Amino acid sequence: MKIAIHIRVSTEDQTKEGYSLEVKRDYLESSSKREGLKIFKVYQDNGISGYTKDRLALTELLEDTDILSGKRELINGGCAY
Repeated sequence: MKIAIHIRVSTEDQTKEGYSLEVKRDYLESSSKREGLKIFKVYQDNGISGYTKDRLALTELLEDTDILSGKRELINGGCAY
């Protein structure tokens, strides 16, 4: 199964505390590989609060994967094909 992943950090402090985009990406890549999932694209928003829906990469993921039209399903923050 192919998946898209979205990663985000909302503050500079998160990157200093070990929650950087790279750490999150590495974790999701290893988890996906272990589960037999293939990542076809990674979307990332840096320094944008999760309280807002106005996030460029999240919007792009939703448009690219047809989630908004209901053709795809959102699973744990990722889109499964």
